Amino acid sequence: MIRRSLAGSLYVLACLSTVLIVMAVVVRCTVQDRWPGLLLLFFATPWPVITAGAAIWAVYWFRRGWAGEAGSAPSTVIDRRSSWLTGVGLGVVCVAALAAWLTHDWQWRRAKDVRGSLRLAHWNVDRPIMRQAGDFRWLAAQDADLISIAEREPRKINMKARWQAAFPDYQLVTARGETLLMVRGEVLSVSKDMRHEGSFATTIRTRIRGHEVTVLQVDINGTPWASRAGALDRVAAIVHEHRAENLILVGDFNTPLDSVFIAPLRAEMVNAFETAGSGCAATWPMPLPVLSLDQVWTSPTLRPVRCEHFGSWRSDHRAVVAEIDFVK
Repeated sequence: MIRRSLAGSLYVLACLSTVLIVMAVVVRCTVQDRWPGLLLLFFATPWPVITAGAAIWAVYWFRRGWAGEAGSAPSTVIDRRSSWLTGVGLGVVCVAALAAWLTHDWQWRRAKDVRGSLRLAHWNVDRPIMRQAGDFRWLAAQDADLISIAEREPRKINMKARWQAAFPDYQLVTARGETLLMVRGEVLSVSKDMRHEGSFATTIRTRIRGHEVTVLQVDINGTPWASRAGALDRVAAIVHEHRAENLILVGDFNTPLDSVFIAPLRAEMVNAFETAGSGCAATWPMPLPVLSLDQVWTSPTLRPVRCEHFGSWRSDHRAVVAEIDFVK
């Protein structure tokens, strides 16, 4: 009796999961994240998740079609045939999703061993307290000219003094959205350009070794069912305003690179990892990242020559380190 109940529950779960996988594929191939009502499905089912889910349930349907005992498998030829067909269909979905993932989320070029004129490190450090000393050591070892931090400290705890003490050669700029920018150079001006439904953007003009560099640091609302349309449209407008400058757009976008709302940025800038990275673009969640949330973009007057992602147990985000050259 218990075995029949478990088999029945598993069958219901398999049916629901199969429908969900099909819906996820349809959403990713059509509307993507345009419709707020489907945002949770879009963010929860990137290609690697679809690949794994389709593989698991394809095995279930194949086994169900192969077996014949009552309670755990089809008892009729029609049931067996439908189970086999479902398994075949999910197998096709698995292969297609894997191909999409390897094509769109991976860069297969060999990593370059080069150093650019400007080195930038970005990391969502996940509000550290006990882990902070280790974070400081790793960041200091990067020897970066610009250090961009997301989730810099626990809520209601001001740790700016600790950051300054750990990085005395940098000027610090803190902003809403729990962001921190550390500049090994001169901070010329700071403009808090956007606050939109939990998303923030701050423009910091800097001078580093004689070059003026504008950094647009963003933190986009990560609520799964909140549309990124308004915030990213405003970010794109700020980018357009500064497009002729040495502009770096960096931060925790809480939005994957395959979002339709990333497209306006591609018209003005290039993504550092897509241009000069190697390996998987995903940065969250550790230890098995599936979404490319942490991003570095540059304007045409800058050229990324190397970009790497680094994982650590210290945060649920991978760090991004980019080497950037000045075009002129």
